[in-house]
Amino acid sequence: MKTLFKTFFFTLAMILILTLTACEEDPMNGKVLKDKEFVNELYAVASDTIFIDDQELFLYTELWKNMSPGGPIDTKDRRLMAVIHLVNADSTEITRNMEVTRLYVIHFNNLWKTAPEFNMDSNYVFRSEYISKSGPDWPTNIYVDVVVEVVNTKTKKKQYLIARDQYITEIT
Repeated sequence: MKTLFKTFFFTLAMILILTLTACEEDPMNGKVLKDKEFVNELYAVASDTIFIDDQELFLYTELWKNMSPGGPIDTKDRRLMAVIHLVNADSTEITRNMEVTRLYVIHFNNLWKTAPEFNMDSNYVFRSEYISKSGPDWPTNIYVDVVVEVVNTKTKKKQYLIARDQYITEIT
């Protein structure tokens, strides 16, 4: 009985440790990296359109920094915000068999790597919307490239979608 009791608690402790370590966040999530090789790898694997469930998908982005006056200036978040839309090219209902797992915003050899959050409030059935907040403090009125990692949840295949020359707007 004592051995069974010890085995049970040992197994429970191992499951808890494995669960906690498996759920650790990527320490580079939300950080700006300077990695020319990785940027070149993203450019090599990314394409303007991808296919999931026989649907042709492309990327539409909205990038901005809130520079409007008002409110306590010290606490106002003026860092880059990114809203990305995966859009079904034929405007029919978009597949749900996908997930955006990474967002990369590239400015020369610098890239902001983040895990965007799915936005369930999208009013359109032909696109899925994801949001990343608190990005780098890059200037506005510049062009960047945006790459997303999209995972087909049925096949687990990763694909990379790119939108080039995306403008960072200043909201005032």
